[in-house]
Amino acid sequence: METVFKSIDIEKRDKIINSALEEFGEYGFEKASINSIVKNASISKGFLYHHLNGKEELYNYLEDFSFRITLDAIKNNIDWKEEDIFIRIKQIAQIKFKLLHRYPYIYKFFTQSLKNKTPKDIEKLLKKQPLELSKKVYEYNIDFSKFKDQENIKEQVDIIRWSIEKFGEEYVDKVKNSKDSFDYNIVWKEFYNYMSVLKKALYK
Repeated sequence: METVFKSIDIEKRDKIINSALEEFGEYGFEKASINSIVKNASISKGFLYHHLNGKEELYNYLEDFSFRITLDAIKNNIDWKEEDIFIRIKQIAQIKFKLLHRYPYIYKFFTQSLKNKTPKDIEKLLKKQPLELSKKVYEYNIDFSKFKDQENIKEQVDIIRWSIEKFGEEYVDKVKNSKDSFDYNIVWKEFYNYMSVLKKALYK
């Protein structure tokens, strides 16, 4: 999938991607219109089909793109010298928020794409993420001496990880059930509040 749009300059590529993310994020795969995508991207349908075979390939490209660019942004921009696990997690949230400014509809598309997927489909999609990166986020160069309970470090890290995963699941449900546009600033504020509560509970 990396070869799709490879010959297009980045600005034009991003315009096509954002147009497609917006259309699919708003209407889902079945109701999304290729005509609307090319119109909002200021390109012709022929230009789009020159680079891919159709609507389904574009949708699959966006699913792969959404995961890949998010993971690359984290991997390349996180400060691995940071030893505080909560600051590191907040860094990741800030990286994602910065990515949201470049691709405003990326997370709306992602949550929309999960709506009609079975648990097995979601599991298959998530397996595209390198487990090594997730493990590194929670373990590499972390100062575990800050935790109150020094005998159950793994369990406390699991609590943090599970809390983030649960927050993400509830966020997806909120987006699914929301008929209005979603305010991501509220999401990040809630997320930071939860992290503060966890930090007070687990740190010395």
